[in-house]
Amino acid sequence: MSTQISVIIPAYNEEKNIKKCLQSLKAQTFPENNFEIILIDNNCQDKTVEIASSFKVRVIKEKKQGITYARIKGINNSLAPIVAFLDADSSVNPNWLDFIYQTLSKTPKLVGIGFEGNLEPKNRLVKIAESFLHWFYFINPVMPGYCFSFKKEVYFACGGFKPEVKFGEDVFISKKLKRFGKIMVKPGFVTTSSRRYLNFLSLINYAYKTIISFIAITLFDKSPVELKAFSKEKFQLNLLKNKNFPGNSLTGPEENN
Repeated sequence: MSTQISVIIPAYNEEKNIKKCLQSLKAQTFPENNFEIILIDNNCQDKTVEIASSFKVRVIKEKKQGITYARIKGINNSLAPIVAFLDADSSVNPNWLDFIYQTLSKTPKLVGIGFEGNLEPKNRLVKIAESFLHWFYFINPVMPGYCFSFKKEVYFACGGFKPEVKFGEDVFISKKLKRFGKIMVKPGFVTTSSRRYLNFLSLINYAYKTIISFIAITLFDKSPVELKAFSKEKFQLNLLKNKNFPGNSLTGPEENN
């Protein structure tokens, strides 16, 4: 059996998390010769690439800053008929790839699988976020951006990611894939960082951007505004330009200063 799954990890300055992520992939029960790991270096300025290279994964540079550019670069360089995305601050159970392969290959009408993760570390706000997300995925199945997979032929048939959708690209691609088949959201299998939910301001920021983007993408197939993060003084809405959304795991250096 040749390469069946391409695991793509978009990364921007994830030296604290990438080792655990890759260790979980190297521990998969799915045969190692039947999947590849691609790390997309989205202009990392730390030791992310150095650490990843020690695991003998494919490292590909994407100079255009942003999560959507990184996802597109990964897909266009992937070898397998099934693509799986995993955030660099996430880790998966040993049977993750086995489940993806068996489920997608044996279910013709199923085009994608999202994985509802366990958020760590936990506090009261994180538990509230987990409850809300569980309700959200139950009401409207959307593949969570930190861990999802799909059939590549269906991805290209539906038109794929669009660079102008810079936040909520997981909602965008889920909506497009649903036109060709069903999407499943499966609890378990992945543990991901709760850093977006650990304090009240970051939780409000992320919820605000997520809800606005979800409505815009659902109704108009695009994100019509760039959402500036809340501060204690004010928040702003600006027309989409070339910057990334603050809080995105792949924000550019200017947003991290």
